[in-house]
Amino acid sequence: MSSLILATVVSMMNQANTTPALRPLSCIECERSWLVGSERWRLKVSDEDPPEAVLYCPACAEREFGSD
Repeated sequence: MSSLILATVVSMMNQANTTPALRPLSCIECERSWLVGSERWRLKVSDEDPPEAVLYCPACAEREFGSD
């Protein structure tokens, strides 16, 4: 990203006095939030156009894709 674009975005954020909202990652199937960092979740790329990264909790990943 060019420095001019970055400076413009920073300026717009400062003017709007906004803070980006952070939300926990969640499973695409059951919407459970990923709160335990030691859990093994799966990240898959969708077949949609444009492709999108989607996250699966351990239970939904096993149901959808089987075990490793």
